[in-house]
Formats: sequence, structure tokens, C-alpha cells
Amino acid sequence: MFPSAISKIERDKINHQIIRFFWKNDVLFCVWHDGARYIVLRPNQRTYLVWQIYKELEHFE
Repeated sequence: MFPSAISKIERDKINHQIIRFFWKNDVLFCVWHDGARYIVLRPNQRTYLVWQIYKELEHFE
């Protein structure tokens, strides 16, 4: 599962974080410590979202 160059400490950190994520209907979710679930946007969706917010706030003139 992990490359051999990754130390045990790094593997433990990854395993600790990975349990917070799950896929459902081709959408990646992250579960926060309070139980809230958030959609993890794909990189191209993040760029578009930031662009839309800046546009709505009239930062692009």
C-alpha cells in the first residue's frame, strides 16, 4: 500500500488522517471532528469557486 521509502511514523500519520475521508457516489467527503461532513472539491472545481467568489466581490475589474 505504501512505498517502502515511507517511515512507520509517516504511515501512522497517513492512516490516522485517511479514516476521515470516504467516497459516496463519486464524491469525496471529509468528516470533521465534530461529525460534520464536507465535500472535498476537485482541483478544477476549487479554481472555479475561487474565481466566482472574486468575481462576485468585484475583485476583477
